[in-house]
Amino acid sequence: MSVFVPPFLVYLLGAPLLLLLRGRARQVCLVALAAVGAAVTFLLGEGTGWSVRFMEYDLVLLRVDRLSLLMGYIFSLITLLAHSTRRHSPAPGCTSTPSSTPVRTSGRCSRATS
Repeated sequence: MSVFVPPFLVYLLGAPLLLLLRGRARQVCLVALAAVGAAVTFLLGEGTGWSVRFMEYDLVLLRVDRLSLLMGYIFSLITLLAHSTRRHSPAPGCTSTPSSTPVRTSGRCSRATS
């Protein structure tokens, strides 16, 4: 079975949605976009293509051969793993040690007190 949706369209159409979301909803949307992008990539069949005619030229937007399919698998899995494990990391700029948990308050990292 082959799908006629290029994987880049999933990310291109999902990016504006991410601008509107914050917090947990944004994290869930990131993982969902990565999962949908991976699913579309895995459903692509070898030989699938998409081209557009523009000013007497054929612009090839998608052409799937064995090597490009392998690279698509690798990058979609990396994206899925990166976004699914990102939620377990501390906030940017915060470091955590075993004795303390970083807490983000008003743009700064502070230590949680027990």
